[in-house]
Amino acid sequence: MNHRSLRSLMVLLAVAGWMALAPAPAAAQVDSDFIAFPRNFVDMSGRNTKNPRQLPFNRMPGLSPDYEVGPGDELDITIVGDQPQSFSLKISGAGEITVPLVGPIKVAGMTAEQVETAIAASLKERNLINHPEVLIFISAYESKTIYALGEVDRPGEYGVSYQTKLADLIFMAGGLDFTAARYGFLHRRVSSATAPDWRPTFVAATQAELARSPDQPRPGFEVIRIDLQPLKEGRAFEQNMVLRNGDVFYAPRRTIDVVYVIGDVGHAGAFEMPEEKKLTALQAISWAGGPTRTAKMSKGVLVRFEAGQRRESAVDFEAMLRGATPDVEVQPNDVIFVPGSEAKTMGYGILATVPRILFGLAIF
Repeated sequence: MNHRSLRSLMVLLAVAGWMALAPAPAAAQVDSDFIAFPRNFVDMSGRNTKNPRQLPFNRMPGLSPDYEVGPGDELDITIVGDQPQSFSLKISGAGEITVPLVGPIKVAGMTAEQVETAIAASLKERNLINHPEVLIFISAYESKTIYALGEVDRPGEYGVSYQTKLADLIFMAGGLDFTAARYGFLHRRVSSATAPDWRPTFVAATQAELARSPDQPRPGFEVIRIDLQPLKEGRAFEQNMVLRNGDVFYAPRRTIDVVYVIGDVGHAGAFEMPEEKKLTALQAISWAGGPTRTAKMSKGVLVRFEAGQRRESAVDFEAMLRGATPDVEVQPNDVIFVPGSEAKTMGYGILATVPRILFGLAIF
C-alpha cells in the first residue's frame, strides 16, 4: 500500500470515528415508547412521559386554554393506543359528540383538556384501552352571538366565528363612550349545558331592562363586574376574558352626584363625588380648600334632603379633626355648611335657597 492510499484510509477512519462520537439526530434520542407520539404531545393519563422537552399541546394559535367548546364547534380527535385512531366530530345542537366504541358524550361547556379527560375516562371504563391518550384540536368554531350594550358607540348584537375577548367586543362596538361608568357588567350563563338560552332578540328592550338593574342576575345566569378604568386610561386590562356564546356586556351610564360645601372655606361650590360614592365630610371640606382662619368648625351644619324633605343636623367638624368623634360619610346632594364670624348670616341665607340650587343642578 502506497503512502497516498494509507493517508486516504486514515482520513476515512477519522471521519468514521467522529461520526460515532457525534450526537445522534433528535428523533433517535427520543425513547422508543414515544416515537409515534407528536413532539408536543401531553400524556392525559398522568404517567411520566420521560421526555422533558415535550411542550404543552397548543390547541390553536391565540386560543385561551379556558375556551369552552359548544354546539357547532368541530373537534379533531386523536386516540393513541395499540391501533391509533384519528377522526373529526362536530358538536351537536344538544352539546354532544358520538365517539366510536364509546357513544355520546356531553362536552358543551368543557375546555379541550376536559374533553380529552372525559374521552380517556370513557375508554378506560369500558376496558377498551388500559392507558388511553387523547388529543383534541379545535379545528372549526361555530358562529357565536355576543352582545355589547349600554354606553358604547355601536351597541348591538355581534356574530363571531373565532375566539373573542371582552376588549375585542368593546373595540368592535366602537369603544366606550365618555359617559360610561367605571364598572361594566358581563351577564353569562352559569352552565351552557343546563341554563336556559337567553337570546335578547330585541336589543333596545334588553338595554332598557339592563339599565334598570345592570348588576342583577337572571335565572340561570351570573353577573361579573368589570373594572373598565384600565381601558379608559389605556392600561393593561386584566379582566380581558374570553367571551362565550350568548354573553351580554353592558356598560352603564355614569351618574354624576355632587356634594355642596359652602361657608368659610377656601373654594365653596359643588364637588363631584367618586363613582364609589365613598366620601366623608372632612374630605369634602378639604376639596373646598379647607376652612379659613375665621371658620367656626365646631358650629358646622349638615343639610340632607330625603324624600323631598330637608333635614338639618349640627356637626362638630373640629372634633372630627382632633379625632374625638368619627368622620361622617356624606351622601349625594348633601350640603356642608362651615359658618364663620362674617359668613354666618350670609351662609344661612344661602342654605334657605339650597333646595332651588339643588334641584337645578341635579338635572345634569
